[in-house]
Amino acid sequence: MNMKKTRNITLKQLLLWFTGLLMLTLLVVNFFLNVTSARDFTQRQLSSHSSDAATSLGLSLSSVAEAKDIVVAGSMIDAIFDSGYYRHIILYDIDGGAKVVRHAPVKIEGVPEWFVNWIELETPEGKAEVVNGWMQLGSVSVVSNPGHAYVELWNILKAQLIWYALIGAVAFLMMQFMITTILLPLMRIEKQAKAVQNRDFSYRAPLPKTRELRRVSVAMNSMSDRLEQMFGKQLSLIEHLRTQSFQDSVTGLGNRAEFDKRLKAELESEQSAAVGSLILIQFGDFSAYNQTHGRQAGDKLLSQLAVTVKAYSVKVVDAFIARRSGSDFSIFLPGIVDDQADNFANGLLQKLTSLDLIKQMCRHDVLHIGIASTLTKISLPVILSEADMADIAAHFASLPRESEQAASAPESVGTNTDTAPASAPAAENSEIISSTPASVLYAGNVAAGKTKAAMCAACHGSNGNSLVPIYPSLAGQSANYIAKQLADFKSGNRKDPVMAGMVAALTAEDMNDLAAYFAVQSAKPGTGEANESGHKLYLGGDAAKGVTACVACHGVAGKGMKQAGFPSVTGQNKDYLKKQLASFRDASRGNDNNGIMRNIAIKLSDADIEAVAQYISSMK
Repeated sequence: MNMKKTRNITLKQLLLWFTGLLMLTLLVVNFFLNVTSARDFTQRQLSSHSSDAATSLGLSLSSVAEAKDIVVAGSMIDAIFDSGYYRHIILYDIDGGAKVVRHAPVKIEGVPEWFVNWIELETPEGKAEVVNGWMQLGSVSVVSNPGHAYVELWNILKAQLIWYALIGAVAFLMMQFMITTILLPLMRIEKQAKAVQNRDFSYRAPLPKTRELRRVSVAMNSMSDRLEQMFGKQLSLIEHLRTQSFQDSVTGLGNRAEFDKRLKAELESEQSAAVGSLILIQFGDFSAYNQTHGRQAGDKLLSQLAVTVKAYSVKVVDAFIARRSGSDFSIFLPGIVDDQADNFANGLLQKLTSLDLIKQMCRHDVLHIGIASTLTKISLPVILSEADMADIAAHFASLPRESEQAASAPESVGTNTDTAPASAPAAENSEIISSTPASVLYAGNVAAGKTKAAMCAACHGSNGNSLVPIYPSLAGQSANYIAKQLADFKSGNRKDPVMAGMVAALTAEDMNDLAAYFAVQSAKPGTGEANESGHKLYLGGDAAKGVTACVACHGVAGKGMKQAGFPSVTGQNKDYLKKQLASFRDASRGNDNNGIMRNIAIKLSDADIEAVAQYISSMK
């Protein structure tokens, strides 16, 4: 439905239109009255002119009419007729016969025809008797020529039009000036209202001389004063609330909401380059530190960490920092990726571990740093998830493996009572895990990979979906992960006699091509049956055993984290999963990053492995 836009009209325009129309009406009425009056006057003049000329000519012809001297009479008539002001002059004898006739056509030069038709002057006939004493000798008829009257009236009309136009223009300008002057206070009030709308309360409208507008100006000035005070209080309150909402009260840094807002703008804005690294720093088991040393000591530690992080981050232009929650800190380094980000994190870690409060803890898992770098535009949840995964990996890497704990424990005692020396540098017991986009590491050729994948079809299927339960499905797996596994098979980091023979002749390019091909294939949904115990273990882990939930690295849907190196497990064959978990548990497979899977699998029972493998095989 089309909506007509309402055209606004100003008060000034309304007044100008009204007064202008009124003035124009007066001028037009006055003009017509003047023209009508001039026409009536001219009409009377023509009638009087004809009558006077006839009377005068009748008296003059009395002497020559008695003598019947037509020639002299004609000369006398010609003397008057030749002036051009008469249409005709006729001398009649006593019997009514025309003795002398003078007639001239009406010529109206320089006058429009419409004007002649509009004015339409009448030309009355003037008559007079020619007498000698009491004897009537004849009569004379005179009709005036209206041509001169039309010309005279037209000239008068033009002069009046010019004068009226000048008077109208001058009157309009004067009227506009007067209206503008009268409405000037309203314009100032409008300006003040717009200033108030823009929260500028400094403008005060001058007080006009007119009483009504003066009252309005006084009211507006008073309102501005009150609004200025009101908004001042509100701004102070808003600033206070904003500080509380976006600033951490303990460290003085920004909080999680403020950091995520800035990071989202940095990553997703059209104006930004979206290149940089996100660093997550975690202090291990801060709640236990609070319980042991008290909240005041905990706040002091957080403040020292915040000061150190902030001071060290100054070297990166436009870097921003926040305390996310508890003892977690986040830093974004615009333009810093890969080795530069790793070097920054290492330097920061050295600064943090040099703090006296950190040294006094003598812990193996004091600090964890995870790094996620991006070279292209990426969504906020993705990069946060990448950094979280890297941080989780760093946490697991910092934990002593159970095999190491058992080897270091005295045979006669079930627990380890040894402690690290107080002087042991904490940096040795802290970890940094860096996450790099897979596209940077592996850039294979899909078409070439399809040709080379023919030799893989027997075990893994032509499209990467294996039909043999003991072999994995590769369809939809990350190229990063596939290429790494092939390289590990070739180097011996991952043991398998069948795969060792298959990859022996593969070059790095072959591995990348195969990885690229299988990565773009569509994985078939799992066909296994879901089970409650496996579901709980996958999503929630087992706190009693110290088993971390699978969802932390592989995601709710089992899709994994490609950039962090965590594989997709959705719909994987159950038998293959059981075999790999058992291999991690007995350490016969040891190519997991920083021993993450070995640290988890060693705590799983056969029933746990059966349950979680069954659940993962049912994931769609």
